[in-house]
Amino acid sequence: MTEVLFSGEHLRLVRRHGWEYAEHLESSESVAAFATTPSGELVLIEQWREPPARRVLELPAGIVDRGEAPEEAVVRELLEETGFSAAGPPELLLSSPILAGLTSSVMHLFRVACGPRLAAGGGLDGEQITVRLVPLGEVPAVMAAAEAVDWHLPAALHLAGT
Repeated sequence: MTEVLFSGEHLRLVRRHGWEYAEHLESSESVAAFATTPSGELVLIEQWREPPARRVLELPAGIVDRGEAPEEAVVRELLEETGFSAAGPPELLLSSPILAGLTSSVMHLFRVACGPRLAAGGGLDGEQITVRLVPLGEVPAVMAAAEAVDWHLPAALHLAGT
């Protein structure tokens, strides 16, 4: 039996079998894009994240909407956050729990070849996302200089073989 300990606008805290963890109310799935441009740049985003209280360098990512396939969601999120379209179907690199001891959410990490840039990006609803195009060879230096780096970025570099 699952006991709801608290429910907010986007998350709820539950207890099941003595284990407390967070569930996302909209979806238990999310996606991230290891997206590269035809000129060999990695498409990254940077945005303020309140929990760590700093700007975080990240892959374009987001929640899978109800009735949406992860492959559709990653293309949608890439366009919303960066303005880039996809040149072809995304390639799944890994599906994995985000933080298995803290949340029930699963992330699907895709490699995406970028097509034309159709918009400036920046996200929705005041997300204040900054798009960064970084040549693949310069990504380690950019990560080292960042205020904070989401762990999905170095994991994606490894999985993509770069």
